[in-house]
Amino acid sequence: MKEKWYAEMVSIKKKSGMTNAQIAELSGIPVSTVAKVLSGETPNPGINTINAMFTALRRTSEIFGTAEIRPGYEDRCDLNDPETLAVKKPSAKEYHAISTAYITGEGNNTAEDYYNLPDGVRKELIDGYFYDLASPDIRHQRTIRNFLVQAVNQIEEKGGNCEPFISPIAVQLDRDSRTMVEPDLLIVCDPEKIKDSCIYGAPDFVLEVLSPGTRSIDLTLKTEKYRHAGVREYWIADLKNDKLLIYYFDETDIPEIEPLDGIHEIRIYGGEIKIEL
Repeated sequence: MKEKWYAEMVSIKKKSGMTNAQIAELSGIPVSTVAKVLSGETPNPGINTINAMFTALRRTSEIFGTAEIRPGYEDRCDLNDPETLAVKKPSAKEYHAISTAYITGEGNNTAEDYYNLPDGVRKELIDGYFYDLASPDIRHQRTIRNFLVQAVNQIEEKGGNCEPFISPIAVQLDRDSRTMVEPDLLIVCDPEKIKDSCIYGAPDFVLEVLSPGTRSIDLTLKTEKYRHAGVREYWIADLKNDKLLIYYFDETDIPEIEPLDGIHEIRIYGGEIKIEL
């Protein structure tokens, strides 16, 4: 038997006409998580997830043409609708179709094309598609710097093989020629993955700080890519909504939602690395 909140949430979604992608954009919850909650695949999401989704659902549809949702976004197909999800899992191409990031190419780009990009041009290559990377603003830079300084100091104190890196650094995530990503910050604990030109394989830890141009891809496509590649811990800093989404992929694919302040533990070190945001 479904909880009362579930029936109410599904009812509001149906009446509002909102798509899963719109709920994800407004709530800061990854679209894959929204789809699983609304389809009943995840019967017991955290209370923060439920509250964030309800808040998004209760906003009026009048804002869909404003800066909250980019123009035209409301007209895109809802590729993660529960009814669709029950029939088939969205393909990599479909995930790219719902992203608001600017895409170039026809999905046939390779790592060679990535390395041949002109100097000063920054893009990520995901499943053969190029995505533009915008220059980070000041708060974005400060967030990464703050995190990096604390992580480096504590990792050096603890010792071991883990090593942090910040963007721009290429990560050949799937160990193939079709995906080269540049996380804002990552920690690698396997020295064999650290090559001269890139990180070869999944980092143990990834932090992405959301930007307007990459928000959707970080919350949707890259979440799925990191999970399937074997990233153990994925943090998403949502500066717009002052929220921190934390995925522990070796335990669950539902994120914990915390305020973007206070002290938070990195579990890959058994909780001994503590970051004050």
